[in-house]
Amino acid sequence: MLCFKPLTLQDYEVVSHYLAYEKALICDTMPGTIFMWRDYFHTEFCIDAETLYFRITYPDGMVAYSVPCGKDFAQANLDKLAEYVKEQGAPLVFSPVTPEQISLLEEHFTIQESRPVRDWYDYIYNVTGMQTFSGKKLHGQRNFLNRFNKLYPEARVEAISAENLDLCKKFLKEYSTDALSSSATAEISSVREVLDHYDRYGLLGTCILVNDVVVAFAIGSQRENMLFEHIEKASRDYPGAYQKIASEFAKMYGTGKIEFVNREDDMGNLSLRTSKLAYKPVLLSEKYIIYVSEVKQNS
Repeated sequence: MLCFKPLTLQDYEVVSHYLAYEKALICDTMPGTIFMWRDYFHTEFCIDAETLYFRITYPDGMVAYSVPCGKDFAQANLDKLAEYVKEQGAPLVFSPVTPEQISLLEEHFTIQESRPVRDWYDYIYNVTGMQTFSGKKLHGQRNFLNRFNKLYPEARVEAISAENLDLCKKFLKEYSTDALSSSATAEISSVREVLDHYDRYGLLGTCILVNDVVVAFAIGSQRENMLFEHIEKASRDYPGAYQKIASEFAKMYGTGKIEFVNREDDMGNLSLRTSKLAYKPVLLSEKYIIYVSEVKQNS
C-alpha cells in the first residue's frame, strides 16, 4: 500500500535523488519548483520500491498524481498507483502530463479525457537569444538592456553567494510590498525560503548590484540541455533591470551543453504572459490533465 505524506524541506535531498531520473523537461519536475510551491499545492509524496510518487491538491480542490519516476520505472508502478486510488474511492487523475507521458499512459490505461491547460505551458527559449537579444524580433528587449547598461555602467554581475545573500534578502523584502494576489504572496514566501535555505536548495543564482545594492536576481537549475529559471525579480526603479538579469543569468549558466532556457509558465497571468511572449519563445511546452477510466486488461 502506498503511503503519502506532506512534502517538507527536510525531504529535499532524498526527493531530488529520485527526480534525477525524471525525463520530462518541464518545470514541474524540477526540485526547485516542486519545493517552492509545495505549500500552495499541498504537495504530498511517497517513495515505494525505489519509485517516487507525488499527490497534488490544486486550489480548486482537484487531486492529481504525477507520473511515477525512478531508476527502474515499470508498468507495475502504474498498477500500484491505480489500485491505491481505487481503494480511496477517488478518480485517477494525472497532472501535469507531457505529450510523451500521455503516450506512456495510453499504453496502460483507457483515457477518459486529455485536457490541455494553456496556463501551465512552459516558455522555452534559445539560450543564445536570451543572452544577447540579437535579431530583429528581440530589438525591444535589446533596447531595454542597452538602456540599463548606459544608465548604470557601474553595475556588477555576481553569482549569489554568502557574501551577497543578505543583500538579496533585503531587496526581496522591499520588492514584496507589491505582492497582492494569493499566488503572488505564496511565491514571495517561497522565494524567501529559498534565500533562507540557499545551501540546501543547491540552486544557481545571479544578482545585479548598483552601488552595492541588489536591484535584480534570478535563481534556477539545470537538467540535460535545459537551463531553468525558477525565480526572477527586478526593481522597476531601474529601467531594463528585468532584461539585464535575464541576459546575465543565461550568460552565467547557459554554457556547455545548455541549448535552451525554460522560463516556466505564466499561471494564467495575462501581464506575465505578455512579458514572456515578448522574449519570443521557440516553443511552448504543453501540459495536460489526464483523466483515467480504467486499466487496460492486456497491459
